[in-house]
Amino acid sequence: GKFIIQAKHTENPIASCSDNEFEKIIDKEIVKIKKLKEQGDIDNYLLFTNYKYSGIKGEKLLKKLIQATGVENCVIIGKETINNQFLDTHKDIVKQFKLGTRYIQFDFSDEEMKDIILAFKQQLPQITQDIKKEVDKLKQDFT
Repeated sequence: GKFIIQAKHTENPIASCSDNEFEKIIDKEIVKIKKLKEQGDIDNYLLFTNYKYSGIKGEKLLKKLIQATGVENCVIIGKETINNQFLDTHKDIVKQFKLGTRYIQFDFSDEEMKDIILAFKQQLPQITQDIKKEVDKLKQDFT
């Protein structure tokens, strides 16, 4: 069958498929997809997005998309699926295309966690002394 694969991107890091903005995007795409369906130019539609895919609203939009266009094989793939099922399991792709430069990665190996804990432990006495000094300063300010 014929595939249409699209990507819809937002700069808003907390954007969700439940936002009105995303529904407007879907509504505009429905018009285009209907025309393609009438012309026999589409059998499958995949939409990748960095919007958060919320289950309830996302599923409603997907059903709306299918019912309004007649294209039965439709999928909306949100950022959680992209990250969890594709990027997290294929770190070589992330490195190759430098996809990790836009966020701070909090995925540490066991060895890295050990190094972090040991470094913190080593600095703990100094941190404790610094905190005591600040507390003493505050005490003097209020006495």
